[in-house]
Amino acid sequence: MRARAALPIGPAPALCLAAGLLLPWHVTEAGWWRAATWAAWPGEGAMPLLLALSGAMPWLLPVALLLVMTAGMATATGRLIAKGTGGTGFRWASAALIGLTLALLFALLAQGVAIGPRGLLPGARALLGGWFGSEAVQGWQDAVRAAGWRQHGFGAGALATVTGALLLLAQALAARGAFRGDRFAAALALVGGAAVATFIAWPVGGMLASALREGQGADAHWAPAALLQRLASPELWHGPGASLGVVANTLVLALAAATTSTLLGFGLALAAERTRLGRWKAIGLLAVLPVVTPPFVVGLAIILLFGRHGAVTQFLDWAFAIPATRWVYGWPGLLLAQTLAFTPVAFLMLRGTLQGIAPSIEQAAGTLRAPPALVFRRVTLPLCAPGLANAFLLAMVESMADFGNPALLGGQIEVLSTQIYFALVGAAQDTGRAAALGLLLLVMTATVFILQTVGLARAQYTTIAGKADGALTTALPAGLARGVTALTLGWLALTVAVYGTVLAAGFVKQVGLDHTPTLQHLREAFGLERGEFGLVWAGAAWKPLFTTLWAAGLAAPVTALGGLALAWLIERRRFAGRRLLEFTVLLTFAIPGTVVGLAYIGAFNLPPIELTGTLGVLIACFIFRDLPVAMRAGSAALAQVDASLEEAAATLRHAPWPALKRALLPLLKPALVVALVVSLVRAATSLSPVVFLATPEFTPVTVWVIERAESAQYGLAIIASAALVAAMGLSIALIQRLVGERQIRRSGATLSS
Repeated sequence: MRARAALPIGPAPALCLAAGLLLPWHVTEAGWWRAATWAAWPGEGAMPLLLALSGAMPWLLPVALLLVMTAGMATATGRLIAKGTGGTGFRWASAALIGLTLALLFALLAQGVAIGPRGLLPGARALLGGWFGSEAVQGWQDAVRAAGWRQHGFGAGALATVTGALLLLAQALAARGAFRGDRFAAALALVGGAAVATFIAWPVGGMLASALREGQGADAHWAPAALLQRLASPELWHGPGASLGVVANTLVLALAAATTSTLLGFGLALAAERTRLGRWKAIGLLAVLPVVTPPFVVGLAIILLFGRHGAVTQFLDWAFAIPATRWVYGWPGLLLAQTLAFTPVAFLMLRGTLQGIAPSIEQAAGTLRAPPALVFRRVTLPLCAPGLANAFLLAMVESMADFGNPALLGGQIEVLSTQIYFALVGAAQDTGRAAALGLLLLVMTATVFILQTVGLARAQYTTIAGKADGALTTALPAGLARGVTALTLGWLALTVAVYGTVLAAGFVKQVGLDHTPTLQHLREAFGLERGEFGLVWAGAAWKPLFTTLWAAGLAAPVTALGGLALAWLIERRRFAGRRLLEFTVLLTFAIPGTVVGLAYIGAFNLPPIELTGTLGVLIACFIFRDLPVAMRAGSAALAQVDASLEEAAATLRHAPWPALKRALLPLLKPALVVALVVSLVRAATSLSPVVFLATPEFTPVTVWVIERAESAQYGLAIIASAALVAAMGLSIALIQRLVGERQIRRSGATLSS
């Protein structure tokens, strides 16, 4: 007997479609949710789609009619299922529902990209001009303007309509057997895919498409041969004399930084989880301090310590007569800075991997009288392979896309990210060259991803299968334990030295010149005054700090949960386009932040999505820029959890989401902590993507800091950065306290050494 399909239209899509008819369709100058918008509703400034049926917005009439028809067909299809009617009638009704939903989405998108504040948008004019000629398009443009067909970007009503249509389409597809009838997976795939396409594929694709064009502005034209000419530039492949070219520099640096940061992160994770150092709660906070610091500060600290006039350099000159040099500007300083920057992410990811290894597996090997060294080499290390591979991949991609450290410490070493930046902001402003280099960087990153995926495809790393584990954690080999302990203590000493130098530099008059103690920088940055209505945030750094915390705080939960959801969808479900979705998510991680920032300006400066100059564009950039980290952390954690847990919940007829919440989410707490922490601090300390997106009203701390540094106000820059570090430290502690840790043991385990 055929099982009854789920009702195609549920409460969520119904509410969204109703909201699409009633909420303001277009975004207003006041914003989506401010009082001024609703004061004008339902007038011309905040007109809902429902008024299109009365002729107020005639160009939206097809969208309104399709929305009403779609809702009616969904209701009719739902009644067929409720009555138990199947067969041909249901198939025709559900097919019509799917067709109407797709037509609604197409009509909504088509009118959005065609009509803007001044009539036809430039993209629509160019496309139609290629088909019908420029004279016909100009006539249509005049007719559109004469009819008053002008609109701004999508508002709350359009967003609700798109969401409702996607949810309805997911339910209809699941009712016909797609996604094995799983409505939750279908909705997640469609909504997630639409979001990824909108905020990753569209802006990045538009930016990279410029690699195939020549000219600027109205003179731009397609020239595919230009891509080959740009990529054949001699400086990309070989430098002057025997030096390496830009591509080789990028690869060598990425391999070296990924190797050192992964090994160091693994050593720190072993020390935190398998030695007595793990009892020191401060180790986690000190280990991740570099990642919560703006890029400029770590580089400045390295210069203050190891530069020609640095504290360590001067001490070596005084104590051992070692002359000061500029060694820090080049390979050594660049590798040191990137290792400092990327090790914390590897530490967080690998610590979660170690926590996911069931102690009974290692103890079983010990029961067979295997020595600790053999247990570590044959059992522990292979089970850490997913975490090691993911940490190496993320560090390598981060190194390729890093801009701040090569710009500050690279010296004569040129890499692709700096070449892209100077192509964009230099005198030539060659967008095509920047896009071609970005495409080359994308190919390199994709190659790393494919090699990593193929290398782990045939192995199994499941260690958690639904049973509590009462075994004790196996001690590390004595020599390895001493080594990782010494490594951790050395790392912590370097961290204290770096941040002690930074903190001290914020309380002197002029770094490197006048070291007289002062609180002037603190008063200028974070001063408080008593005014007529109480305390006034008089310091110049308060507003950038609040902007950063607000944007990063809103983006981090969405990034973490979205990344874990996509990881579950990709790892646990099989559907067409699964790997394409994964690769598209990784696009923003592979492309330098400068390119991402400019891509967002080009994509979201005009309808249908107008976000440039708002806090929303910063939040969107943070979410989709950091989504790969959360997704890869989730993938590494899911590789350790047996899928039978979810299958058992499904056998008991639990709905997918309750089953996931009860059976899977508690086991993904380490991945959730990693995703929340990394997405929060990466958003708060991001520089290269947001330097083009900042406005006087919404200026993140990192942009404010770099502006102060460019004007030699190092004290203000350091004080603001220290405040951001403190805020991130408190946020990390709060996240770890709220989320907690995964429990796979029956009782607390103690180390035997």
